[in-house]
Amino acid sequence: DISPRKMAFSLKNLRSIGIQGRRRRGGRLTVAGVRERKMSSGAAASGERVRCAFIGAGDISTLHYEGVQKCDNAELVGIWSLPSCSVVTDREAVARRYGCRLYATPEELVRDPGVEAVFVLTNMETHHDFAKMAMEAKKPVLVEKPVASSIEELVSLKAISQENNVAIMPGHNYIYEPWFDRTKDIVSNGDLGTIVATYVLFNIHHPPEFTGRDSMQGVIRQILTHHSYMAIYLMGGAPARVSAFSSCLENGSVEKENVAMVNMQMHDGALAHLQANFAADDHGADPWSVYVKVIGTKGT
Repeated sequence: DISPRKMAFSLKNLRSIGIQGRRRRGGRLTVAGVRERKMSSGAAASGERVRCAFIGAGDISTLHYEGVQKCDNAELVGIWSLPSCSVVTDREAVARRYGCRLYATPEELVRDPGVEAVFVLTNMETHHDFAKMAMEAKKPVLVEKPVASSIEELVSLKAISQENNVAIMPGHNYIYEPWFDRTKDIVSNGDLGTIVATYVLFNIHHPPEFTGRDSMQGVIRQILTHHSYMAIYLMGGAPARVSAFSSCLENGSVEKENVAMVNMQMHDGALAHLQANFAADDHGADPWSVYVKVIGTKGT
């Protein structure tokens, strides 16, 4: 649902997982080494490659692999994938394609002193346990969205991060896009005045042969997760009230929601409308294929 470029490490991504990005050089990101606080695997000296490993080797891992490849001093050293995973039928082939080691177990991966950062790229239901395993091994973690299955799991992950003094970050990639960063600055600086409404829209047809894949979830998990964190980030906090609807339309035999809408009222009274649609393209003259708009009393 997103391009490889969007998944490439950004400077802010790298800071968040304990790897400090310094500058762009020749169009490629550079990494200046892990954060100064000590990790069990040892902090990499400036200029050394930060050694990353993936738990999960499905479709999304390809985008993260391409992201790591765009970092001059980060490298992928290993992967682990569930042997019975229906999405990854040849784990050895994935490891060969990425040019890295295939670990026998996730425990072996997180305990390897040669691994300095862990990406959790499995299905949402397993995120908590794998992220916990990595943090207890003193490894900073990036967790794909949605991060957890419940608020209780999120609270638990925050506590484990604090107890082990290691960073954990969500794969909320859109907020690191240059255009989104600029929008946030404009909002935060007050250039738009009082924010009254935010719209985050997505209308790109995904046929049943795509939505029916085992690796694909419904449009809520695939797309509205992005919309939610984008709106909350732009508008400065969690909503006071939420209403939502979803439907499954023109999706063949696939029983997954492919249209969903959310309305949020923020604590200051501002409103947000989030909409995601796999059922049809927007064929209008000004299509809302991927569309973000913030309306304020002084500008839009």
